[in-house]
This record gives sequence, C-alpha cells and structure tokens, in this order.
Amino acid sequence: MDNQEMAAQDQQPISVGEWVLYLFLFSIPFVNVIILCIWAFGSEPNQTKKNFARAGLIWIAAGIIFYLLLMFLIFGTFSSMMHDMNMQTV
Repeated sequence: MDNQEMAAQDQQPISVGEWVLYLFLFSIPFVNVIILCIWAFGSEPNQTKKNFARAGLIWIAAGIIFYLLLMFLIFGTFSSMMHDMNMQTV
C-alpha cells in the first residue's frame, strides 16, 4: 500500500454498521481494553479509530484511579469506625 492509498483509507468515514459492531465489542469486558490497545498503539491507519481508542483508554484509566481512591476512602472510614467501636467497648 502506498502513501496515497493509506491516506485515502484514513479519510474514509466509519459506517454505522461498523460502529454498531465496535460498540457491541466494547460492551464485552476485557475485550474492549484489548481492542482499544490494539487500535491505540498498533498500526491502525484510521486516525479516527486511533484517537477514539486513546480517549477510551484515558477514560478507563481515570475510572480505575477513581475506583481505587473510593475504595481506599471506604476502607479507611470502615477501619476507623471499627477501631473506635473497639476502643469504646474496652
């Protein structure tokens, strides 16, 4: 494939049918992360897919960080409550 063919493929819009298939695949746990990594870091010629994959990975990373912070907060609160309850019963 020469540069003109690759540029033409990069400019082609993604059809509705393709988006329906992609959205279905993204709804499957772990498959979505694998596909996003392949698109984001692989040799995907379509810049729209590459940018979408990078944005998706950023959202996933932000969600994981938020989840971990929330779990530490809940665990810390629960630990503190249990410690206070033990101190009151002694």
